[in-house]
Amino acid sequence: MAGLIIPFPLVQRRAWVRRQAARMADLSEFAAQRHLCVEVDKQREVMRRRGVAPQRIERECSAGSAAVRAELGRLVQQGRSA
Repeated sequence: MAGLIIPFPLVQRRAWVRRQAARMADLSEFAAQRHLCVEVDKQREVMRRRGVAPQRIERECSAGSAAVRAELGRLVQQGRSA
């Protein structure tokens, strides 16, 4: 029985999540949303090129976006916002 390999478990990529949230905290709301879309699209394209199933890609991108938004919320609560 083979194990399931998740190529880019974004939720577990803490450095990526923190970096995106920190960048978003320094931007306007519109620019922050755009930044997140661009960064998630980059991850989506890498997974697509590596042959990851489309359903898996969307789950990973959704989870990654949620993790970044949660981290951004923590930053804002700590007073780190533009």
